[in-house]
Amino acid sequence: MITLREATIEDKDDIYHWRNDPVTRKQSFNTREIPYQEHCQWFKNALESPDKLFYIGIDDKNEKCGVVRFDLHGEFSAEINVNVSASKRGRGIGSELIGQSCALFFSKTNRRFVIARIKEKNTASIKAFQKAGFLELFGYNDTTEGKVVSLILLVSKKEK
Repeated sequence: MITLREATIEDKDDIYHWRNDPVTRKQSFNTREIPYQEHCQWFKNALESPDKLFYIGIDDKNEKCGVVRFDLHGEFSAEINVNVSASKRGRGIGSELIGQSCALFFSKTNRRFVIARIKEKNTASIKAFQKAGFLELFGYNDTTEGKVVSLILLVSKKEK
């Protein structure tokens, strides 16, 4: 069972390590290793931004297991970014983290849908999003990343 809380500045080091994990970098659209000072400044600005929401997942051992970030776009949409801690991967945490964070996100905002963009080769992430209720919207070819899959989750009337 995953519980969620809002991210705080104290989470910066965990998120820094998760972001620079080699598997995470390989699946990210920005694959370069992020220097610590750059990350700290970005994270501080992101936490203060009205256009971003962060949630930290806590597992049943009371350990941080991942982070979810929502980048708000326009009045009704957001893009989701998820990173599960390397030590917690392969346990089904990703889909639970996605599902719970989206339910919380919809309950706290007026947004109507969430979009996920995932490299087509990242089948584990695609499956985790589909298990959480996301549907494939379309695919496209990115000039640098290759094939990308876009998925969508619409708010249900029950959640509003």
